[in-house]
Amino acid sequence: RPLDRQFYNFKGLFLRLINHTTSETMPSVDAPWTELSSDQQAAAESVGYTAAIWNGNGKIPAEEKEWDELSEEVRTALEKLGYDEDEWDEEALYFALMTVMTFHNHHCRWK
Repeated sequence: RPLDRQFYNFKGLFLRLINHTTSETMPSVDAPWTELSSDQQAAAESVGYTAAIWNGNGKIPAEEKEWDELSEEVRTALEKLGYDEDEWDEEALYFALMTVMTFHNHHCRWK
């Protein structure tokens, strides 16, 4: 399987563990681009996602913001994708943790 898909599956699992939810309660957040409806893809594109970015190959500017910093228009689009305030802010925490882990793995060596 491609690396981005493996990462994407790990991301979905990690977020479900944090949220104690299942894929039924997060209908789109952990779905690959090809499984989004055309309305969901349009909502995703309206906030800057492309198929590649959605599937884990990049970020959109909104990902640098907390939920309450997003415009109402952006929040409405994200809600169509299965996000809410908790989900959005916890995903920001996930990416922060991954950044720390990546830094640690590249710069700290166990002896």
